[in-house]
Amino acid sequence: MKKIIVAMSIMLVLLLAATSVSAQNSPVLRYSLSTQEPMPAEPGRPVDVWVTVQNIGDRDARDIEIKFVDSFPFRLVSEQDRVKTISVLGTQRDYALRYRVMVASDAPEGTSSIQLTYKMADAPGVEATARVPVLVQTSRAVLHVSNIVLEPEQLVPGGTSELVLSLKNLASGESLRDVTVALGLNPIIAGNTVLADIPIVPAGSTNQKSVNRIAPGQTSEFRFNLDAYPDADAGIYKVPMYIAYTNDAGRFFNQTTIIGVKINDEPDLAVLVDNTDLHVDRMTGEIVFSIVNKGLADVKLLTITLEESDDYELISASRSVYIGNIFSDDYQTVRYRVKALNSDTVLFPITLEYRDALNNQRIETFNIQHEVCDVCENDGAGAGVVIVVVLVLLIAGIWYYRKRKKRRSEE
Repeated sequence: MKKIIVAMSIMLVLLLAATSVSAQNSPVLRYSLSTQEPMPAEPGRPVDVWVTVQNIGDRDARDIEIKFVDSFPFRLVSEQDRVKTISVLGTQRDYALRYRVMVASDAPEGTSSIQLTYKMADAPGVEATARVPVLVQTSRAVLHVSNIVLEPEQLVPGGTSELVLSLKNLASGESLRDVTVALGLNPIIAGNTVLADIPIVPAGSTNQKSVNRIAPGQTSEFRFNLDAYPDADAGIYKVPMYIAYTNDAGRFFNQTTIIGVKINDEPDLAVLVDNTDLHVDRMTGEIVFSIVNKGLADVKLLTITLEESDDYELISASRSVYIGNIFSDDYQTVRYRVKALNSDTVLFPITLEYRDALNNQRIETFNIQHEVCDVCENDGAGAGVVIVVVLVLLIAGIWYYRKRKKRRSEE
């Protein structure tokens, strides 16, 4: 029995020695990533990968055949590069292989491996597998501003609106964490001078909101109450929005975008009869209209048109008169010469066409009812002058008559 054990031990030692000599006298290939472009690779985009094949064995490797195997998340772009051959790879020598690979759009972030199979003449019938790690990460923002709502849709000077920002996680398979949204409403100050100031302030909270996590494909809303300065000029203001977050791999992202916020007020115009010399005894005359801007915003490029009516006949050359701009708390006048066809009340239909502070085209109509007076204010003043003159002449006549009569009496 002992002799059998000794014999088997001797045979095992000889076998191990033979295997060691065989391994030492065989080529050994090692595969590693030399470089990739871009670094890191991005989901849904191609990447160029350079793989280094190194013979670390004691013998030359001959007739090496290397095949690229498509495996998620990598797919070879060109079939011509599917199989590559190396005739001879000397000991301690290396060889570079280049592959253009498409990364799957739903590839997970982190390290994934491209798969290669290879065989060589030194080991006929034997096919080995090599895996080469490639780093995949998105360098683009995957947090999308999917919707912006301002209610009311424009801020009124001194008023409040609610801004709702909807952010959607477009990443597949990973959450976004510590998501922060901030509005750039702070004034830019140099020394004691304000260089720039958006006339909007957050109301009831700060200009920053955050959530802990947005799951893949989910949307979160960020709400801000905004107040406009009472003296804010009408216009569209660019408000910077800063977004910061991290993904599951711990990578930090930040992005800056611009949103537009309107400040404007609805125009408030009035048309009044400023003056007229029309009355029942003078049905033809002049009428003056005042266009008053009672609103907080200016109006621009205003044109007034006196429309046709059965109550009057236009004598002026044109129905339409260009006024131009009317500032807030200001007015302009326009004169028409007309003939009234109704001795009671005359209807003057008026159309105003103009642009508001944001250049929106607007049209308003007014129906001005004017009562034809028995004696107009201007004519009343004229009649008073006539009466005074008549009285003066009458007194002068009486004085002259009495003086002449006295002179005759003396004669």
